[in-house]
Amino acid sequence: MYRYNPLQHPLEIRVIRFGTALAVSDPHLQVTISHVRLDKRPVYRALSYTWGDTTLKEIVECDNGGGQLLITANCASALRRLRLEDELTPIWIDSICINQNDIPERNQQILLISDVYRLASKVQVYLGEEDEDSALGMAYFRDPRKFLAQEEGRGFLDVSAIAEQPKQAVNRILSRAWFGRVWVFQEVLVSSAVDVLCGSDKVTWSQLTTSIWAWGGRNRIFLKEGIKEPPILFRFAEKRNRSSALEILLRYMHEARSSKSTDPRDKIYAMLGIAADTAAGFLPFRPDMNFEGKESYKLRAPYLKTSLVAK
Repeated sequence: MYRYNPLQHPLEIRVIRFGTALAVSDPHLQVTISHVRLDKRPVYRALSYTWGDTTLKEIVECDNGGGQLLITANCASALRRLRLEDELTPIWIDSICINQNDIPERNQQILLISDVYRLASKVQVYLGEEDEDSALGMAYFRDPRKFLAQEEGRGFLDVSAIAEQPKQAVNRILSRAWFGRVWVFQEVLVSSAVDVLCGSDKVTWSQLTTSIWAWGGRNRIFLKEGIKEPPILFRFAEKRNRSSALEILLRYMHEARSSKSTDPRDKIYAMLGIAADTAAGFLPFRPDMNFEGKESYKLRAPYLKTSLVAK
């Protein structure tokens, strides 16, 4: 197994570079791991994805024979796509760049995750591989005008004009596991440039949200018209007000109750980076992965309840 070199500075993270690959189908995964400091403003990408089935593992070779790491099959699938997207720009990915067996390091790195995504030159969201109609859904996100008729004299598009097949394609994409993850709040909303990948297809985050939210501020893509209500992530994308950190944090935590996470403690810790002043000591607790999920909730809840009542 691969032996990590310890991180030496509170603002230090690891990034990876890919070995040469001939095609996405090339099963061999090879990376080189290096250390960079966020305060030096390094150029890197950050991956947002779901771990997927943690019982399905694949091997990634590290540092030219320096050792091997086991990653989930979905992570391996994402890496095979991303190495063809950009071979030169290094990438940050949690399951490789954080030593998952080192609890103190995990505690420290969780504090940096918001900055990792905020400072990345680009965040790349990996939804998974294509299915039978994902290309149609991605085409809708890319240019909804091809699917929707402009209403006479109105500033928005008529979703009733969309055919059933594109509706189903959009629904299937919005139902993918990534949209239910609690960490996506932090990973996407703090980022300035986001690409969304579904297999070999790609749209920008702006294209995705614009196609979901109708023109003129009126959202007509709802259950009545056959397209599911957008994930809660979209509902906050344009309403967020970072000047009131605690209230924003509480609102996100309330909405994120139904979101999924591999570790139940993430329901709290994923929210810390969203409020602008948490890093400045606004909240009197920090991530500690030594606590079990229920214990973590019990320790944090009284402070949040008191603060909310005080408002």
